Amino acid sequence: MVLRDSNREILKSKIVRNEDILSMFAAKAIACVQVVTLSNDLGLTMVEIEGDTLLVVKKVQSDGVDRLEIGAYIKDAKH
Repeated sequence: MVLRDSNREILKSKIVRNEDILSMFAAKAIACVQVVTLSNDLGLTMVEIEGDTLLVVKKVQSDGVDRLEIGAYIKDAKH
């Protein structure tokens, strides 16, 4: 993961090894949640996430309960 500011300067980078991920979709969801968590830990109030995780971001922003395979990860990102 690489977090950059609005000038594209690197704020923080981190490597995370995730094991036993069942699908590419779940891997992308986990990565998205990890970025949100790291951003929260750094006290960032606005984050732009790049990549093909649009569905994950929309699920995190929604108020509904997610029943997809990534539901648990979405729940983690909301807290």
